[in-house]
Amino acid sequence: MARRKKTEPASAAGTPLVLAGVLDIAAAQHLRQHLGNALDAGDPLRFDARAVERIDASALQLLYACVQAATSKGMSCTWDGVSEALCTAADLCGMRDSLGLTGHAP
Repeated sequence: MARRKKTEPASAAGTPLVLAGVLDIAAAQHLRQHLGNALDAGDPLRFDARAVERIDASALQLLYACVQAATSKGMSCTWDGVSEALCTAADLCGMRDSLGLTGHAP
């Protein structure tokens, strides 16, 4: 069984929101809280998802909602790093473009 890691919130503007470990339905509430806090801060969103080991559709939906909310607020969203697991899951769900992952290779 893969170990679960919690996401770490951005501590200051320009610091990426680190996504790591297993992001699944069990981690969804925690992930939602951190994504909401990042949106509320109003700073451009930067994600570092290099350490994502596994991600399910619930976490992808949360990331999608966050990216859409940020876009509607005029906030930019960038990815500093993306794991193979995230790219594969996004591809399987047809969400690579929606998440802004086009051009990112693990």
